[in-house]
Amino acid sequence: MSKTFALTAISVLLVSSLPAVHAADLARKIPAKIVSPAQQVVETRSPEEILRSAMQKYEGKDLTGALADFDEFIKLKPNDAIAYASRGSVKDDLGNPQGALADYDKALSLDRRDYSTYFNRGITYARLGQYPQAIADFKTTIELNANYATAHRNLGMIKYLSAANKAEKESGLADVRKSVELFRKQGENAQAAESDGIVKQMQQDLNNTTSVN
Repeated sequence: MSKTFALTAISVLLVSSLPAVHAADLARKIPAKIVSPAQQVVETRSPEEILRSAMQKYEGKDLTGALADFDEFIKLKPNDAIAYASRGSVKDDLGNPQGALADYDKALSLDRRDYSTYFNRGITYARLGQYPQAIADFKTTIELNANYATAHRNLGMIKYLSAANKAEKESGLADVRKSVELFRKQGENAQAAESDGIVKQMQQDLNNTTSVN
């Protein structure tokens, strides 16, 4: 396998595929709370206000502030799976993968059906070079959401990068091809083109490897 291909594939996996911190799940309809200036001085923030603040800080790239807000929220809501999963993503972005994995594990102990948590944990495992664990998590993501095109792409790339033989590489190639098909069906043309480019790189790399052998 060419070094150039490996670096390109990992770059795509860890940058363009990394989703927001459960933004859609956290964007709940939180009612605005009207208080007087006097009340604002003495009143502590509600869990909803803390959550809103965490989301805003994350979206504004204030990761340290978002982490502090998620810490505060979890103290008040210790059984909120999405909060743990979201904090895990923040920790991973801050360069604390072990802390991220601990939060993802906690989130999954509370909700085994959240495919996005498996997806995010898979990315953390991939960053750590723990490919078998990453593959397992991407497979579970697809079992829970078969139309998640990015999960198919990530699974294929990790399978290809960690393949021990040609058959395993071809299996990874097939997964990335599946992501092209899904992206096109979903109207994600830019993502489809990106996946198609990866397919071509894989095929060229595979052809070069075969010719050398």
